[in-house]
Amino acid sequence: MRLRMILPVVLAAGTAFGSAAFADTTASSLDQQAAPLLNRPALVNPLTVTITPTVPVVILNNARDYVVTVAAGAVFNREVAISGGHNVVLENATIRYAAPLDLPVRYRALFLKGQTGVMYVNGLQLRGPLQDGIQMDQKAPHAAVVLRNVDVDPVHGTFDGYHADLLQTWAGPARLVVDGFTGTSDYQGFFLKPNQLWLDGPKPEYFWLNNVRLDVSTGYYALWTDGFGAFPVQTNNVAVKPYTAYRGAWLWPKPNTGDTTWAGVTVY
Repeated sequence: MRLRMILPVVLAAGTAFGSAAFADTTASSLDQQAAPLLNRPALVNPLTVTITPTVPVVILNNARDYVVTVAAGAVFNREVAISGGHNVVLENATIRYAAPLDLPVRYRALFLKGQTGVMYVNGLQLRGPLQDGIQMDQKAPHAAVVLRNVDVDPVHGTFDGYHADLLQTWAGPARLVVDGFTGTSDYQGFFLKPNQLWLDGPKPEYFWLNNVRLDVSTGYYALWTDGFGAFPVQTNNVAVKPYTAYRGAWLWPKPNTGDTTWAGVTVY
């Protein structure tokens, strides 16, 4: 995480909250809405671009569809980013970072910014000395980020220094679909604040998390979001390996506030 955390205001006990502002936010409805996004998006005349150690950042035309590949055997010493594009597909790839020669250098593994359709990631391994897994800045209307079968090497952070996250958003997306995500962090797991740096932006349509395993047994917060009905969040088969049995130590909003965002999260 590249920002210091600002604690949100906690509603007093008994304060009403919910998702009444959203058309249909039942679990079955959100499952149905997310299901089509699990399929690879149809691409129209896609261009193929390859990320390499010499070109780790690709800037794409927002009106075009793309297939993004990672050069076989590539080892990076600069952070990888995909900016722009309409429907963009990144599949069956490994992004590996070089071990630093001297200084304790750690990397953000992948930055996804400004896709206007669907950013579809499937079968991604993030390897090396990491301080963040995936970060997002997604402000396009109705845009979706889909993360399937993602595995992240341990990310490292500290309370007084860099706040590491396995997955973080500070702007959007309108729709986030995660299906299969594993990782270990000695600081934070998923830090989902879609309006943190987009205060006047709309709330997301929904975030849908499925088949997630987060190990924060040497860390702190596993799951952090706005809660209190700010936007719909659905969890299915989301499990945490925490550092303490007390759920209020690794979930935000804390369950004792009455918020039920993370009620379905289990411990492994």
